[in-house]
Amino acid sequence: MLFSVASGALAERFDPRRVIQAGMALFIIASLSWSYFFVTDSLQMWQAMVILVIHGCAGVLWQTPNQMLLYDIVGPKDSRRARCGSTPWRAISAFWSALRWAAPS
Repeated sequence: MLFSVASGALAERFDPRRVIQAGMALFIIASLSWSYFFVTDSLQMWQAMVILVIHGCAGVLWQTPNQMLLYDIVGPKDSRRARCGSTPWRAISAFWSALRWAAPS
């Protein structure tokens, strides 16, 4: 949240698709790092914190330009309807349904 404004400024200055790609590259680096440390069983606390920071930066580089790209695609008239599919409530709903599925009956 802290760097969302800076990420939006980057997406205005450069193509939002390129900023999203940079965020996806950071997600790939974080995922590969997790898998390496889990396979080798050599993960230390400081390494986990660095990977989590990389993951957070990737999320910032992905989410704000994603909203800008969505606005560019649908325009101002339909932007409210288009954003409904990417709201935090969608993530909360997915989390809740996963909890209900995993909970014993």
